[in-house]
Parts: sequence; C-alpha cells; structure tokens
Amino acid sequence: MDDTIMVRIKIFLICLGSFLSFSAGNLHTFEDSFAFGASENITCKQLLEQFANTSSNFVYCAVKNARPIRICQACVTELEDVRASHEAILHVEDGEGNVKCKEKLLNLDRLEVIEKGFTYITDMWDGANCQYCFDSVNGSLVLANHTTQFFELLNSTQVCFLNHSTGDDTYNKTACVDCEKMYGDMNSFYDGLKNSKLNECMDIKDAMNVTRMLWNDKLQCKQKIQPTDVIYFGCSGAIAALPILFYLGAKLSSSVLRTRLQIQKRLAEVIRPSSSGDT
Repeated sequence: MDDTIMVRIKIFLICLGSFLSFSAGNLHTFEDSFAFGASENITCKQLLEQFANTSSNFVYCAVKNARPIRICQACVTELEDVRASHEAILHVEDGEGNVKCKEKLLNLDRLEVIEKGFTYITDMWDGANCQYCFDSVNGSLVLANHTTQFFELLNSTQVCFLNHSTGDDTYNKTACVDCEKMYGDMNSFYDGLKNSKLNECMDIKDAMNVTRMLWNDKLQCKQKIQPTDVIYFGCSGAIAALPILFYLGAKLSSSVLRTRLQIQKRLAEVIRPSSSGDT
C-alpha cells in the first residue's frame, strides 16, 4: 500500500473520528451493540455509533492486512458490517421521533462525512477487485472454490520453501528441485484463472507476484519449459515469421518474373532482325 493511500486513510480516520466524537459521543464496540434495525427503539445516534465502529474496524483491518495483501479474505466481515450499518441509516426510522435517520444524519450533513467515508471504504474494496475472490450466496459473500484452491496450493509451496530456508532470508538450492512441482501446480492454476479474470482478486494476484519474485530472484530457480509451452512458442514463432516469408516469396517471384521478361525481350530483339532479312 503506497504512501498516498496511507495518507488518505489517516485523513479519513481523523475526520471520521472527530466528527463522530462531536456528534455521537463515546463509541461502543460493535459486538456489544444490537443487530442493525432489529430494535424498535433504535435511535439515529446509535446507528451513527454503529457506522463509526464498523468503518473504523474495516480501515483497521485493511491497514493490518496491507502486506501481504489479504484485505479481501480478512476484512469481508467488516465490509458487510459497514454495508449493513449504512443501509440501516438509509431506511430505519428514529425510535424517538419516527423520522428516518437519513433525514437527520445525511441530509443535514454538509460535510458528507458519512457518505464520503462509505464511498472511501467501498472504493478500496472494489479497487482490490475483491468480488473475484467470492461467490454471492443468499446475499452474503462466501469464499469461492478457486480462491480456496489457490491458497491451498500457495500454502503447500510456502511450506516447501520454508523447509529449505537456511535463515537470514536465504534458501538451500535444492528447493528448486524439491519445490518445483508444487510451484508449477500453483503457477498453472493461476494462469488458468486469467480467461475468466478470477486472478484479478488482489489477494490472489499479490500472492502470486510475491511467490514468483521469491522463486526467480531469491531462489534463482528456472522452471522447466512444459510441452504446451513449446507448442505455444512454436506457433507464435511461425505466425510471426509469416509476413517475412511472404515478403521473401513475393520478392523471389518478382525476380523470376523479371528475368523471364528480360529473356523474352532479348529473344524478340534477336528474332526481329532475322525476320526482316528474310523478307
């Protein structure tokens, strides 16, 4: 996570904390609070406290899981809590005055702290392409099978690397041989996700990039070229060579044709004088 994002997170937390401290007083933990909209006597102030808690919980979770990036898997519960608390603000009426909390909290919020905070959180989630890590089941986000399978392969590969670690971020060279199959299986599985863009989930993409850097730079391993790779590169080379072959063929054909025309022209010049003499 770069410095710009970190600065934005800090500004968001400061603004959100200052506004909510002034508007809602001390915050309660979300676990000790009630379900969103479940109580008939719920007040807009309590909903504001819930949104403050869930928002800060998500941002804290995102920062904590910024390296290695595991925001999608680690913070999905916090995201759903943020969405639920925001949804409650939009639709629940204040138990004290039968006025929708949207009127009291959003329409009168000139700074738009709540909406800007909610947009910031959802933009972070969408920017990480977390939707590609999950399936939607009955309105809830459930970790997709391909995500589970990828991280199982990743775990096996990391365990193998760890078993060949000699300390101080160095590794035994035998890791290239002993871990090659596990790394190859993970790499192939990741490549298989590209067509459906399932590899776009930042948790998966970052994990693959880090592992490839470890394999190539730290371990300095070279993966064997698979038969399918040979076919792929062979076809690519043949297709790339077609324009060159076409150009050479066309040039050769034009040279042959030019030679024939010159021969025919010379024969015509030889035949023409002899024909005139006979006449």
